[in-house]
Amino acid sequence: SYHMLPLSVADIEPPPAPDMHSLISVTHVCRQWRATALASPGLWVDVVATSALAARTFVERAGSKPIRVHVAIIGSKLSKSQKKALWYLLPHIRGLILRLRYRAELSLFKKILSKLATSIVDLGVLVCSPDPSQQQGRWMPMFRDGYRLFGRDACALKSLAIISPEQLVLNDRCPNLRALRIHQPATSAQSVPLTRFLSHTSDLEELVFLSPKVLKTRSPVNGVNARIRLPRLSRIHIHLPLNTTLTALEASVVSSICSFRVQSRRVGDFGQLGYTVRGRLEREAADHAVELTSH
Repeated sequence: SYHMLPLSVADIEPPPAPDMHSLISVTHVCRQWRATALASPGLWVDVVATSALAARTFVERAGSKPIRVHVAIIGSKLSKSQKKALWYLLPHIRGLILRLRYRAELSLFKKILSKLATSIVDLGVLVCSPDPSQQQGRWMPMFRDGYRLFGRDACALKSLAIISPEQLVLNDRCPNLRALRIHQPATSAQSVPLTRFLSHTSDLEELVFLSPKVLKTRSPVNGVNARIRLPRLSRIHIHLPLNTTLTALEASVVSSICSFRVQSRRVGDFGQLGYTVRGRLEREAADHAVELTSH
């Protein structure tokens, strides 16, 4: 089968939050419209966590369909109505999309995500702005070695998308993860946490790393890279800016990928991998009948 791999941040960005008021208004047009809308549970599966009352309405109308919840942080805090909606939705959430101003706002969801660790299937994290300069020294240690988001193994998680203007790599185990899509600047400090994270995702099938730029960092790279084995990996897209060395990725991810026995699988666009690394991948392809494509 043919797979179109993501080529830009727009391709991996989670869907926008629905206009819940407009959808509810549809049910007030006439009896026929109301009957049609209420008989279509798929219309009600995307819920914005704004109020428990609206959440209850959507959950009831979605029936047995899995619920995907959208949360946007305003003013670096969750409102009381948002908290009530999230705790009501907790047993029904299978997908969660978090839209944050700063990456440190992830701490607002630690309790909820700890509860969701055994049930959430799809997680998207979108960070809009870099850390404010006055907070960079205080927040950097929180993210340098990987961020512990769930607090325990996220056994049900199968898809993870992270879009951030600064380094954001999770330090949780996600043993059943199938797709990892990341859009953030490449830094030398990513090497160890990213490799550590990938070393516990043996079921991974798709890896996408899109980097708009490379940032220099003074953060020390501590630890030894773990050995990565991803026997099911079949779709890869790593795109870095032109004339950029791979630094973190070449040391931790790409060089390890070259050692995989991929066994007659199609591997997607490798983007700007550089001649040396691409040559190694092409030799691997020749040995194991892997098709490489690039644009």
